[in-house]
Amino acid sequence: MAVLLIGLIAWSGYEITTWQNVLGNGRMLLWASVLGAAAGLLVGNILARGYDDQVDQIRLRALGLFGGIILFIAGASFLNRTFADEERPVTVTFVGQKMYGASRFGMTGDSIKADGYYLYFKVPERDDTSRIRLEYAYPTPAAGEQMELPIREGLFGVELVDLK
Repeated sequence: MAVLLIGLIAWSGYEITTWQNVLGNGRMLLWASVLGAAAGLLVGNILARGYDDQVDQIRLRALGLFGGIILFIAGASFLNRTFADEERPVTVTFVGQKMYGASRFGMTGDSIKADGYYLYFKVPERDDTSRIRLEYAYPTPAAGEQMELPIREGLFGVELVDLK
C-alpha cells in the first residue's frame, strides 16, 4: 500500500512538470480541484466513521481532502494530455527567448550554463503572452515576426504546445 501511495505522489509530481507547455490551464485546474475536494471529503468522511477519536477523524478527512485535490488535478492533466487532438500548426507572434539556469548551491558566477530556455510568444486569440519551457534553444525569428508552433487541443479544451 505504501508503494502505491508513493507511486501516486511521484506521478502527481511528474504531471505538474508537464504544465510548462500548457496554454492557460486555469479552468481545468479549478474544476479538478472542486471535484477532487468533493470526492476526497466523501472518502474521508466514509473512512472517518470507523474511528471514535476526533483527531483521527480530522486527519482522515484532511488526507481525503488534499489527496483528492492532488489526484484529481494530476488525473485531469493526464487525461487532457493523453487524449489530445492531433497537432496543428498555429501561427504565433514571437516575443522573445530567454535562457535560465539553476544550481543547487546558488549562483556560481558566470560559470553556470543554461538548463533550458523559455520561449515567449503571443497567440492571436489571446491577449496575454504565453511562455513554454524547452531544454534547448529553439530557432526563432526576430521579435515581432510570425512563427509556427505545433499546438494540440486537449480533452478538456486546454491547449498544449508539442515541442520536444
